[in-house]
Amino acid sequence: MSSRHIIRRYILETLYQLEFYPVSEHRAVYFRMERKIKDKNGKLFFRSLAEGVQNNLGQLNKMLDKYLKEDWSLERLSLVDRAILRLAIYELCLQNDTSKTPPGVVINEAVELAKEYSAEESAKFVNGVLGHIVRDTMPIE
Repeated sequence: MSSRHIIRRYILETLYQLEFYPVSEHRAVYFRMERKIKDKNGKLFFRSLAEGVQNNLGQLNKMLDKYLKEDWSLERLSLVDRAILRLAIYELCLQNDTSKTPPGVVINEAVELAKEYSAEESAKFVNGVLGHIVRDTMPIE
């Protein structure tokens, strides 16, 4: 298991926790989780993605809402699935990093997180939503 996968786990746990804390407590949540990461590059990766998702929630929610099936809404998603999808969409579409992770890896990571942390059918759901986004937004190479 890669160290980035482990860091994505920490990001998912952080995003989930942030659903329950007021904005004034967000820094404490980041710090608590970030302490688990030992290397500098890992901390930068964690901070970049976790804060990127939080700073772009409105845009991420609009994108997610657009790609959910007709009978689904953001409110109907579990908090875990919503956090996984927000993280993956941020990494796919909004992250400005020059060493951007390939779309297939991002989707695979999201599916693995869904298998680990969510309901049995969530992995297929996450894969479907993200696949649809990639087909619509990524240029064919």
